[in-house]
Amino acid sequence: MSNQTGVPHLPPGARGLRLDDTPTVSVVVAVSRGADTLRACLENLSHQCFQHRAEIVVAGAVSASDVEHLGERYPAVRWVLADANSDITHLRGLGLAAAKGDIVALTEDHMGSDPNWVNQILHGLRRGPAAEASPEQPKKNWTAYFAGHDHAGPA
Repeated sequence: MSNQTGVPHLPPGARGLRLDDTPTVSVVVAVSRGADTLRACLENLSHQCFQHRAEIVVAGAVSASDVEHLGERYPAVRWVLADANSDITHLRGLGLAAAKGDIVALTEDHMGSDPNWVNQILHGLRRGPAAEASPEQPKKNWTAYFAGHDHAGPA
């Protein structure tokens, strides 16, 4: 089944960008530096995610007391807890698996983001792809790369 532009609709429950709808967004935050940097990251993201009804998924080795304290201030955040020795690719993979959005944006707790970052992502996607693979270069599944399943990087 397709819409008036000929773009196929996804079946209910399928993940992927629906061009005829406003896509849902998940922001996955991989935590490697602890509660202090996470607090600043969540403060920045919470305002822009609220504006776009985006979910925030935090994946990391966060203590129960930090989850309780930060959870009170940021009740919409979903927490995916991991072992203390988890590396960043494992944390991204956990967050990706838990994310429910059509679009998943990845960041880390120590990365500063523009206060308009989520809006810029959505605006860029509405304009169309900024880069494409050439006919000689097959397209690469970036999810596998960022989740640590493909260490060769994009083709």
